[in-house]
Amino acid sequence: MHEIAVSILLLLSTTLGIVTAPEAPSEWQVIKDWEENNEGYVVYTAKNNNIINICNRNPASYIDFPLTVHSSAKLIIDGQVIAITNPSDFKYVKSFYGTLIVPCSQLYGATGSLEWHVISYTRYFAWFKYFPRVLENRPRTNFFNETLNIVASAISLCITVLYGVLFIKKIPRNKFIFLLLSNLFTAFYFIGTTAGLYGMNVSMLLAHKIADSGLWL
Repeated sequence: MHEIAVSILLLLSTTLGIVTAPEAPSEWQVIKDWEENNEGYVVYTAKNNNIINICNRNPASYIDFPLTVHSSAKLIIDGQVIAITNPSDFKYVKSFYGTLIVPCSQLYGATGSLEWHVISYTRYFAWFKYFPRVLENRPRTNFFNETLNIVASAISLCITVLYGVLFIKKIPRNKFIFLLLSNLFTAFYFIGTTAGLYGMNVSMLLAHKIADSGLWL
């Protein structure tokens, strides 16, 4: 059933003209183009021999990595892991929509090539809009994809309590229950998308179920 659903969604995405990756710029070498690994996840790997030199010349800049939903993104330089979002086995998840943002100052003095590894939880989410790039100012991507989700979940929980105090026995019972649950389940969605940031040691699958349940309910 899962494979059928994914196939339908992929067909719809293709019909709408959605591409899984843009054409690689000349400085990027694609090593793996969304290939399935032994665990059934989908892997994309690319290499850049020049971006570290750019960073060394501009240490106040940042490397902005694209958003890859429900994925694990990893930055490797000379065989050493420099930064990572979620673990590649997805037994623990930090967030669904967070992305790598690496200060060039962290790489100052480094030599060699930069390897960017992305492991997608499922083929449907195996896509990105642009290749990693150097920006002068720190991108605000994670503020909108992580921080605001945490704030939204906290607000939803507070509103649930506030509604409980204000409207108990003042409106019909069915409307009262619906009001509380709608806000509570909204909070569940945002908590699920940032499970690791809440200190929840849960897998990607469980976090996905929490978020989807909250969204649908």
